[in-house]
Amino acid sequence: MNDKMWERTDDVMGHRPKFRVWCQFCDSDMAVRFSYIFPKPDLVNGFLEPGNLLAFKCQKCGYHVRFNIIDDNEYIQKIHALRGSVGYYYPISELRENELIEKQLAALGYWGGREK
Repeated sequence: MNDKMWERTDDVMGHRPKFRVWCQFCDSDMAVRFSYIFPKPDLVNGFLEPGNLLAFKCQKCGYHVRFNIIDDNEYIQKIHALRGSVGYYYPISELRENELIEKQLAALGYWGGREK
C-alpha cells in the first residue's frame, strides 16, 4: 500500500485517501460510492493481488473514478471479515448525509423517492 496516498481505517471501508478526490471536469469534491474487497487474486477482473477497489463519483456531473489499493493479505482478510465475508460495501449512511446525493438517489427510486 502507498502510505503517502492512502491510510487504513480499520473499519468496513478499509482505506481513506490522504488527498482531495476531486472531479477533473467541474472541480467538485467526489464522494465514495462503493468499496470492493478482493481477498484473493481475481484474474478475471484483473486483480493480481489482494486489495480494495474504491469508487468515487462526482456529486454534480456524475464523473466517476476508481482506485485499486493493494495491501497486505492479513489486513484485506480482516476487512473482508468485518464485512461478513461480503466483497462490496456501500456507505449508505454517508450517502444519505449528503443532501445532493440523497436527492439524486431518491429520484432514481432509492428509499422510495420515485414519484408516480
